[in-house]
Amino acid sequence: MSSQEGFGAARDKTSVEFTVLQLALPGEPLQNVGVLALEPATGQLLWRLRGEWASIAGEEAAVLERLSLELQSRVDQIGGSAVLEQLEDTLSNILRISQRRRILTDDVETTVARLFDQYVEHQKDVSS
Repeated sequence: MSSQEGFGAARDKTSVEFTVLQLALPGEPLQNVGVLALEPATGQLLWRLRGEWASIAGEEAAVLERLSLELQSRVDQIGGSAVLEQLEDTLSNILRISQRRRILTDDVETTVARLFDQYVEHQKDVSS
């Protein structure tokens, strides 16, 4: 590979800001339950959420099962950047959101899946 190819590859990467969605049930440790990734250049917000809400959330499961649909509805109405800002400003009870972290990626969808595996699936494996 020539040095110019290496520089071109670096420029092709996309900057993504991601957060981890956490479930904070009373008397229980925080559980990572999802990953949200914002591509600031386009405002596109992608996410992946844990399933099996009934097994971890008890009476809150019904509300959490609608979370993905609610996110999509809000993104359609006001855009990904605004939705992420709203979540950061309003979540505090049973749902919390981590600080944004910035990464570079070649493929946002693949990165969301990898981050989900790292922050949610891995935690599930460790705690079971």
